[in-house]
Amino acid sequence: MNRDFPTPLSLLAALQTSTPPEARWREFHDLYAPLILTWARQQGFQEADALDVTQEVLIKVARTLPTYVREPGQSFRSWLYTISQR
Repeated sequence: MNRDFPTPLSLLAALQTSTPPEARWREFHDLYAPLILTWARQQGFQEADALDVTQEVLIKVARTLPTYVREPGQSFRSWLYTISQR
């Protein structure tokens, strides 16, 4: 999978609404779950634990994305990486 895809700003905007469409969450999952899983594996987690970490990160993102504000010079992916390391 190509992990150098740009983050679709329209996707982020849709997910920050009060009732984001389920299809947009599936799109987000399909784009970012493999990347988060790769990061978890790189941290040394075994497969089952890496999958659990991925789910935990996705839940955390779902809770915090509505208030996400991109800081100057920060990419969405770097914010996501930071969350995945906690």
